[in-house]
Amino acid sequence: MNYQITQEMESYFPELDQMLFHLPLVGQTFKKVWWNVNLDRQCSEFVKAEDFCVAPETKDLYTSPAILTSFVCQRTNTIGTFKTATTSRQNMLAVTASSHQTM
Repeated sequence: MNYQITQEMESYFPELDQMLFHLPLVGQTFKKVWWNVNLDRQCSEFVKAEDFCVAPETKDLYTSPAILTSFVCQRTNTIGTFKTATTSRQNMLAVTASSHQTM
C-alpha cells in the first residue's frame, strides 16, 4: 500500500494536504478511495463534510444501509456538454440498433 500511495497515486498528497488544512477549520473531513478502472489503480479524493451524503436513517458509517457518496459541483456549461454527448451517443446507438433490425 505504501508503494501505491507514494508512486501510483499522484493526487494523494495534495488531497491529503488540503484535507489536513480543512480539518481544524471544520472539525471533520473525509477521504474517498476507490478503484479507477480507466487508470487501473486506486484513486483518492478529499471530500468536505458539507458535501458528504449518507442515508437519513444511518446510525454510523460502518452499518450504513446506503452507499456513501458525495456531491459533485459542476458548471452549467459542463452539464450541458455531458447532456449533449449523452444524447448524441443515445441517438447513435438507436440508429445503429434500428439499422441492425431492418437487416
